[in-house]
Amino acid sequence: MYFEYVKRLYAEIYNQVKSLFYKDNGPIIGIQIDNEYGHCHGLKGDEGRKHMMTLKKLAVDTGFDVPFYTATGWGGAIVVEGEFLPVMAAYVEGSWEQHIDKVPPNINFVFTSVRDDLTVGSDLADTKIYEPTYNMYDYPFATCELGGGMQATYQRRPIITVDDTEAMAFVKLGSGAAMLGYYMYHGGTNPLGQLSTLQESRETGSPNDLPKLSYDYQAPLNEYGLTNPSYKALRRLHLFVKSHEEMLAKSSCCIPNDRQIRPDDPSTLRYAVRYLDNTGFIFINNYQHNLEMEPQESLLFSVNVNGEEISFPAISLKPGQWRMLPFNLDLSGIMLKCSTMQPLSTIRHPESHYYFFYGEPGQEIEYHFDPRTVKEVISGNIEQDDAKLVISQQFANDCGILDPIILRNDLGIKVHIVTLTKEQASNFNLYQLNGETYALISDKDIFLDENQVQCLSVGIPEATVLAFPELPEGQIISKYITNEKVSIFSKYHITWNPVNPKVTLEQMGTTSEGHLRYRIMSDQDILNGCGDVFLNIDFEGDVAEITHNGELKADYFYNGLTWRIGLKRFAHIIHTGEWILDISPLYEDAYVYLDKWPEMVDGKALRLVKYEVLPEYRLFLK
Repeated sequence: MYFEYVKRLYAEIYNQVKSLFYKDNGPIIGIQIDNEYGHCHGLKGDEGRKHMMTLKKLAVDTGFDVPFYTATGWGGAIVVEGEFLPVMAAYVEGSWEQHIDKVPPNINFVFTSVRDDLTVGSDLADTKIYEPTYNMYDYPFATCELGGGMQATYQRRPIITVDDTEAMAFVKLGSGAAMLGYYMYHGGTNPLGQLSTLQESRETGSPNDLPKLSYDYQAPLNEYGLTNPSYKALRRLHLFVKSHEEMLAKSSCCIPNDRQIRPDDPSTLRYAVRYLDNTGFIFINNYQHNLEMEPQESLLFSVNVNGEEISFPAISLKPGQWRMLPFNLDLSGIMLKCSTMQPLSTIRHPESHYYFFYGEPGQEIEYHFDPRTVKEVISGNIEQDDAKLVISQQFANDCGILDPIILRNDLGIKVHIVTLTKEQASNFNLYQLNGETYALISDKDIFLDENQVQCLSVGIPEATVLAFPELPEGQIISKYITNEKVSIFSKYHITWNPVNPKVTLEQMGTTSEGHLRYRIMSDQDILNGCGDVFLNIDFEGDVAEITHNGELKADYFYNGLTWRIGLKRFAHIIHTGEWILDISPLYEDAYVYLDKWPEMVDGKALRLVKYEVLPEYRLFLK
C-alpha cells in the first residue's frame, strides 16, 4: 500500500513538471529520491539500499528522466554507490536546536574538506554517530541544503543576514563545491487542507513549533515573491560560477591548514585555492557568523604555476569581508596574470569581448597582464616592464561606473575590462533576448519572463536602468528617456503614474487574552494600476495573525524584522468580510531566542510600531 501512495505522489508531481526537464531544455537537472532516509529513521544496510532503488525505479517508470538522481548524503543516510549523487548541507543557524542560547561559531565559514554540517538533522537522527555510509570523496561535492535563510520557530528566531548567506556559499564554493543548491531559495506558505495545514510542530513530531502558515524562511525570494538582499548577493556569485562553470567543475581544491583552523579563531588567515592546469582562483574569507574577526592587513599572496611564481599586489580585508583573486585567467587570448578585482561575468560580440569585474570602493584596482599576449593597449594607465604589464584604476568618488580598460589581442579582437563596485555587481543582470546578450544594472528588481524583461519597483514610481548594449528601438515603450551614457551603458529612466491603494488599520482595543487587535480595511480595486500591493507591518510582540471571517490567512513570529504580506493573493476577497490583525504579547520570561529583544513595558512587549502600504509597479521591456 505504501508504494501505491508513492506512485500516486510521483505521478502528481510529474504532471506538474513534465515539460521542465533538462532533456526538454528545461531547468530540472536532478531528482532527489528521498530526504534523510536512513539518517532520520527508515531501513538500514542492504534493506535500506533496496528500498532506495525501489523508489528510484518508481521515479524512472513514472517518467522522471534526468542526469542526476540524488540522495541526502549526511551521516547514516542511504546512498547507493553509483546510483545516487550524495548532496550535502550547511546552515548558519539551527532552528531545530532545543536551547535558547546564541549558537557558537560553526565550521561552515572555514575552508575545509569536511563536506557536511554535522548538526543537520541531529534533532531527528537515529544516532549521534554521523559517519557516512559511503566514501563521499568518490563523488563531486554538491549541496542541496545551503541555508538560504532560516525559518523562525517559536523557540528560536535568529536573523540571517545577507552576509551570513553569501559568505557561507562563498566558502563552500572555495572548499570545492561543484554544485550549489539551497534550502530554501524561495519561501512559501503552507497550504490549508480540510483538516490541517502542513505546519511542523512538536505535536506532529518536529523539534519546535513553526508558524501555522508562513514558511518564509528569510529566503532570497520571500513567500510573496519579493526579493531579499541575499537574492542579489547570491546572483553575483552565481554569475561568476556560470562564467567559469567548466573550469570549476573540473578543478581541484587546495586548502592550506585543512581541518586545523577552528571556527572560533578570529585571527588565522582563512583561504583556499581552486585550480585547473595553470589557472585558478584564491578564495579568502574574513567573515564568521557570531564572531568579530580581526582585520587582515597587507596580505601578500603568490602561487607557483609550473615553476613560475605569480605575485599579487598587497591586499587587506576588514572584519566581515571576503575576496576572490584570479590568476592566469584567459581573457580571449590575453593572459590576466593576476588582479585585485573579482571576476563577475562576460559578454562576447564578434569583434569586442567584455569582461566585468568588481571590488569594494577604496580598494586598489590593479590588473597584471602577460605583455606577450597584448597586441595593443587602447585605453588604460600603463606600467610595463619585460615581465608584466600593469594597468591600474581608481574608483570615482561618486562610485560611477569606470570607463573600460581596452586591449587588443593578436586576432584583432578588442578586450574590454569593465570594473564595477560590489553594489553595482549586486545590481547586475545578464539576459538573452532575441539572440542578443544584455547586461542590465538597476537597484530595482529585473526578471526575465518568456523573452520579456520585467522591471519591478516597490513603493517608488520610478526606476533607473543601465543597459549594455543599447536596447533596440521599437521595442522600448515610450516611458523611456535615453539621452545619457554611463561608461559603456545607456541610461534609461522609467516613470509610472503614481497609485495610492487604500489599506488602513483601525485599532479595536485589547482582547480578554491581552492581545492587541486591529481591523484591516481596504478598497475593492486595490490592484488597480499595480502588479501587487504589499502591506509592511512592524510590530513588537510574540505572534501576529491575520484572519478573514475567522479563518487564518497569514501569520508571523516576531523576530525584529518587518513582516511583508502580498495582498494580490487575497485581492478577490480583500474587500469582503472582516479582516483582523491580532498581535499577542511577548513576555520577558518567554523561553525564546532572539538576536535583539524589544523594549519591555511592565514585563512585556506589545505594540504596533508602524505599517506601510506599498504598490508594486511593473513594466515590460519587450
